[in-house]
Amino acid sequence: MNQGILLAMVTTLAGSGFLQGCRTPPDTAQLLTVDSLITTVDAAMLTLNELDRGRYQRTDSLFQVQRPLFEARFKDTLDRESADALGNQFLALRTAADMGRDHEQVLNDLGTTTERLHALRLDLQNGAMEPEAGRTAIGSEVAAWSLLETNVLGVIDNYRVVQRTWENMAHIDPMLVAKTKLP
Repeated sequence: MNQGILLAMVTTLAGSGFLQGCRTPPDTAQLLTVDSLITTVDAAMLTLNELDRGRYQRTDSLFQVQRPLFEARFKDTLDRESADALGNQFLALRTAADMGRDHEQVLNDLGTTTERLHALRLDLQNGAMEPEAGRTAIGSEVAAWSLLETNVLGVIDNYRVVQRTWENMAHIDPMLVAKTKLP
C-alpha cells in the first residue's frame, strides 16, 4: 500500500473518531417528548382528514340558494322561536365557506408542524443540538402545539355546526317558505 493512501486512511479514521467524540449524545427524554408530539400531531391530522371537507362547500352552496328566502323571511314579523331557528341556521350557513378555509389552514399548519418536529427529532438524535437548545426548541413546539390544538378543536366544533345545519334543513325549509299570517 502506498504511504500516501495509508496516511489518508489513518487521518480519515482518526478524524471520524474525533468528530464522533465531539457529538452530544441524544437525550432520551427529549426524544420521547418529540415522539409524543409527533404522534399527537399525526392523530390530529388523521382526525381532520377523516371529516368530509366537501360539506363546507355544499353548505355554502345551499346558503347561496337560500339567502333570498332568508332575507325575505327576516323582513316579516317572526315569533321568537322561528326567529331564533332561522337566525341560527342563517349564521351557520353564512360562515360555512370560512369554516372550510379554516379547516384547510389548520391542516396546512399541522403538516408544517409535523415537518418541524421530524427535523427537530433528527437534530436531537444526531446530537446536532446541545441539551439546553433542545429543551428550548421542545418548549417552543409544546407551546405551538397548544395553540394549534385549540384550532383543531375549533375546526371539529365548526364541523359539528355544519353537520347540525344539514340535519336542521327539514325543520327550517318549511319556515323559509311560510307566509306570515296577518290578523
